[in-house]
Amino acid sequence: MPEVLATGYMVGMMELACVHGMMPYMDWPREQSLGTMVSFQHLAPTPPGMTLHVKGEVIEVEGRRVRFKVEAWDDVERICEGIHERHVIDPARFQARLASKIDKAAST
Repeated sequence: MPEVLATGYMVGMMELACVHGMMPYMDWPREQSLGTMVSFQHLAPTPPGMTLHVKGEVIEVEGRRVRFKVEAWDDVERICEGIHERHVIDPARFQARLASKIDKAAST
């Protein structure tokens, strides 16, 4: 593997930028968000030591779904662009659903 920013790490940083953008509008911790879709194009490599700048823009809100246009640049050029969706969740309800799934899996 070449020594460059891996796509998976870049996706995580772009998701985190969207989370931070939503936080001022959330009733945290009673509301949280989960990433449900990413569609990014990794356009150029970024070597170690460069700074990453991520910009997200909300392009659609439909119910609890928030869709972002996201772009990232390193010190030289744009390295990524695409779409990311997040859904606002009730963490207690989500944890109950998860516990139910774990119980079902354990009984099979």
